[in-house]
Amino acid sequence: MHTEQQIIGIIARTFSVDASTLNSESRQEDLRAWDSLGQLRLIMQLESEFGVSFSIDEIPTLTSVSKITVSIQSKIK
Repeated sequence: MHTEQQIIGIIARTFSVDASTLNSESRQEDLRAWDSLGQLRLIMQLESEFGVSFSIDEIPTLTSVSKITVSIQSKIK
């Protein structure tokens, strides 16, 4: 599965939304549940499913599907 599609699936599951409503341009402010606690839940899911780790400084910058995709792709290469 393509990395971006996996991320969209994880976001959809984490925030209980339909994956078809999300795309590469989807951002944190588009989803009510993607608040600060939601961000931590999402990061934990991403780290678990992709086997990566995000630094404490990086976590607040991961606010869109595209930003998360770029970050994960740089870590799994």
